[in-house]
Amino acid sequence: MDKKTVLLAADESGFPPAMRAALAEAGYDVFAAGLGVLEQARGVRPDVILLDAGPGTVDVRGTLAADEETASIPVIFLTTKDTASSRWKELAQATDDFVSRPFDAAEILGRIEAALGRRRFYQKISTTDELTGFHNPHVYRKEIFILFNIARRYRRPFSLAVLDIDGLRSVNESFGRLAGDFVLRTFAGVMRRVFRQPDVLIRMGEDEFVVLMPESGSAQAAVALKRFESELRREPFEAAGAPPLTVTFSSGVAEYSEAFLSENDLFDLACRKLKLEKAAKRSSPGGGS
Repeated sequence: MDKKTVLLAADESGFPPAMRAALAEAGYDVFAAGLGVLEQARGVRPDVILLDAGPGTVDVRGTLAADEETASIPVIFLTTKDTASSRWKELAQATDDFVSRPFDAAEILGRIEAALGRRRFYQKISTTDELTGFHNPHVYRKEIFILFNIARRYRRPFSLAVLDIDGLRSVNESFGRLAGDFVLRTFAGVMRRVFRQPDVLIRMGEDEFVVLMPESGSAQAAVALKRFESELRREPFEAAGAPPLTVTFSSGVAEYSEAFLSENDLFDLACRKLKLEKAAKRSSPGGGS
């Protein structure tokens, strides 16, 4: 497990050395913020912030919440019992939790773990496609930016593939949405088995998936897609209430080139190739949508 970091925005009298020692013993790196909590939080990128609940505390919390780099960091207010009781509503609306003095190490550690657990939960549901368990478009935007800039800076190979399930709408119309969901989950399961661990699997839309493939040129990406196509043919698609289904897909692959001005160029090229493949299927004898 990665070591977690706590940013302590309280003076030494308000947060005794014994408590810092307890946090260190529990496996946390502890940093003191002093003045300029926002600047320190940007630099340290802590997993949680312990913030003295004094004058202006709510304003500091608002500043942290308004900044893109620090908005998601849980903040626990450190209060006196009098402060907690007199300003309970104000503090409760502004913070993830608060702890009153005199501090108990077990209580603080428990509240930190609870705050981190809530953060992990909300991060997961905000970045994960519920049906397939794949990443969602929010993750795509982050990952494509990182991989594109690594490829541009270090001249590393990088490919992007767009996959579209053929005829999913017909499955939904003929056999119901549950059958369509079964196809999506099974399709995603085969993808998870076939593609490499470093590949980033994303569900972009109803029947559209993206695979980001670091350290892979277009030839390697094509081999991976052929392997996936072969594995897909062997997968039984037998949804409840539907006859055995034959599931196919169309795809488009684009490899990073220095000619691309942004990551959008890479995605657009893959989409154009996908559309050409789908058009070719429609124009062939017996072609479908």
